[in-house]
Amino acid sequence: MEKAKQKILTLFIISVTILSLLLLWWLFSVIVNEQMILPSPEITFNAFFQLFTQNKFYLSVGKTVLRAVLSFTFSFIIALVLAIFSTLSKNAKKITGICMTLIRSIPTMAIILILIIWTSPSLAPVIISTIVICPTLYSQFLTAILGVDEGLIQMCKVYKVPKSRVIFKMYIPNIANGIFESSASSFSLNIKVVIAGEALAQTLYSIGKEMNFAKIWLEMPTLFAYTLVAVLLAAFFEVSIRLIGKRVTRRKCE
Repeated sequence: MEKAKQKILTLFIISVTILSLLLLWWLFSVIVNEQMILPSPEITFNAFFQLFTQNKFYLSVGKTVLRAVLSFTFSFIIALVLAIFSTLSKNAKKITGICMTLIRSIPTMAIILILIIWTSPSLAPVIISTIVICPTLYSQFLTAILGVDEGLIQMCKVYKVPKSRVIFKMYIPNIANGIFESSASSFSLNIKVVIAGEALAQTLYSIGKEMNFAKIWLEMPTLFAYTLVAVLLAAFFEVSIRLIGKRVTRRKCE
């Protein structure tokens, strides 16, 4: 009963927040009174639904999602492997930490512009997002692994518990929640970076290119509509990853 009330309250808060934002948006559009600068929610939603009648829309969204999934997969694997090595070796942790600090210090725009020149318009957004997301995932994964109870680890060593059992019965259940949570928040950022890379690289069949074209031709309703698509995609994947994470961790605890 308590959980049902909590869910209803959460849905109520989300609904009120969304309605408040839409109201503010509508008020500002009335004040500005210029659709080429700030289109109203009604015009934006009309443009949004118009997108679904265009074949290139599905191709653009599909290609962008594919690039986002690929870049996140690369980032996830690289970050997890480096985090594991960093827990096993102090030297590896120092070297990796220095590399991640250097990557974080490089402006994202500089990385985008360099990779646009070095690689193809289709490949650049994938590499860009991998480079940007990897340091964040690495820090979160390393924190999750180091957060495992040291006493349990020592106990396993004393009783000579097989390493495979330690990994699957202790490490994975304890770090799964942190990994899923960090992955959820990072994936939404990942989509934003991919779209930014696509816009600058003029990647064929991409949300980024469609947004850039809408900006050039001052089609603000279309630009806002594609922005709404990007927001919905990011929210969908973030919520989906969190739900999967809850189910997985729940099963591990049973």
